[in-house]
Amino acid sequence: MSENRMEGSGAAAVGAHSKDAMQSGAMPGGRPQGVDPSAVGTKPGGSDDTMEKAREMAGEAKGFADDAAGRARGLADEARERVGEYGAQASQMARQAGDSLTEAGSQAYRQSQQAADYLNDRVREEPLLALLGAGAVGFALGLLIARR
Repeated sequence: MSENRMEGSGAAAVGAHSKDAMQSGAMPGGRPQGVDPSAVGTKPGGSDDTMEKAREMAGEAKGFADDAAGRARGLADEARERVGEYGAQASQMARQAGDSLTEAGSQAYRQSQQAADYLNDRVREEPLLALLGAGAVGFALGLLIARR
């Protein structure tokens, strides 16, 4: 190619540059410089040691992962056990609360029965006093309602 032609055409310049790069070994397909063709396909020195170290590290990593998994299983089992214990305690506390409420309700009923029996006895013994008391209560309620 002539000098003028390369300057005028960008495609020619790229083509010339690519041809130079291939001949120098800088592009794929070109022959790399400084590489011994008989060494192609062989392992570099020390690669067996590197592979062995990688295997050791992988074994250690697997050991750590197995250890972590074992600890996680242990924690999960412990959590399950504690949840069961807490559930049993909550159930027992709910039962006790229910029993306490039942007892409190029964006691309130008994006390209200006793108060009604007492009032009933007082009204039978002194009916005039009961009428005066009922009248006083009615008068007080009337005053309260009239103020509104």
